[in-house]
Amino acid sequence: MSALLMAGNAAAVATTGGAVSMNSGQGSCSDSRIIPQSTAQDVFVLGGATACAGGSASADIKGDAASASIGLKASASGSAGGSSQTAASVSLRDFWDISVAAGTPSGSITIPVTLQLDGSISPGAVFNPGFGRFLDYSLNFGQPFSFNVFQATGRLTTVGNYSQSFSGSIVLPYSAGRPLRAVVELSMSVPGLLEGSIDFYNTASVSLQLPAGYVVTNSSGTQLFAAPVPEPASIMMMMSGLALVAGLSRARPGRRHR
Repeated sequence: MSALLMAGNAAAVATTGGAVSMNSGQGSCSDSRIIPQSTAQDVFVLGGATACAGGSASADIKGDAASASIGLKASASGSAGGSSQTAASVSLRDFWDISVAAGTPSGSITIPVTLQLDGSISPGAVFNPGFGRFLDYSLNFGQPFSFNVFQATGRLTTVGNYSQSFSGSIVLPYSAGRPLRAVVELSMSVPGLLEGSIDFYNTASVSLQLPAGYVVTNSSGTQLFAAPVPEPASIMMMMSGLALVAGLSRARPGRRHR
């Protein structure tokens, strides 16, 4: 059953932040800004831009604990030889409590997870050869303070459009009467863009497939996902329908094959 995404307002206790750094005109003008990645906040945006001597550079980043997502975009233009350069990084870390259906016994529970990465790198884009890539990403969901993690990590070195879903599952230990505890860690960075644009601003997210009756809240108490419990009337209607289909199957005469 697909989880339903729900956003709310609550005190911020997720840690989100990042940095942007731009220069152009062979360093004649620059702009750098930072929000420490250990900052306790559920949502933030940060951006900057500079332009001079025929070059320009800009970057924007964001994080949102209520949608379990981060975003990053950057651009640089000039002579394609390093007259402009943009660097940026963004991260989000949050703890989730997963309340399971009533009556679930102690044991291990498997939670299907999907990590999503979508964006584009423009044709003709050039990265700083000293770094050797356009973008680094690390998307993680798992048991806190352990190696029990489902993750997707990598680097992008070619231009083009990207739409990647990383699907798997994580097995979490469960004690009856206590919610499951999970940690979400998302990060992206552009180490050095010399020319072109990188747009992963609406991407890098995590979602869950929840059994009926499960509810997820983040560390600030905001409800994120809820899988509805079927209403008794719906269950009875479904069972009646199945019984009717079974009765018709028994009553239907068999076919004789010639």
